[in-house]
Amino acid sequence: MYILHQTVIVVVAHALKPSNLYPPVEGVVLVLVTVATCFLGYEAIRRVRLLRPLFGLDRGPPRARKLEVNPSAAVARRLAPELVPQDIN
Repeated sequence: MYILHQTVIVVVAHALKPSNLYPPVEGVVLVLVTVATCFLGYEAIRRVRLLRPLFGLDRGPPRARKLEVNPSAAVARRLAPELVPQDIN
């Protein structure tokens, strides 16, 4: 997330320059805006699988698919559903 962090600091510091704030106040504002922006950016980036590798994150888990516990039972159910015992529970 360093790419996002650095960019946010530079852009916000440049935007605050003409405001002529007292330096400690400007520093606090810069830190708060940077933390908030990076947090929101991270939350957005981690939800978009295409962006994750661009910001150094894993691609994430593969999309959830319904997996059959016993694949041969699924095949048997498709071929001869009347011969496969039904679950009692």
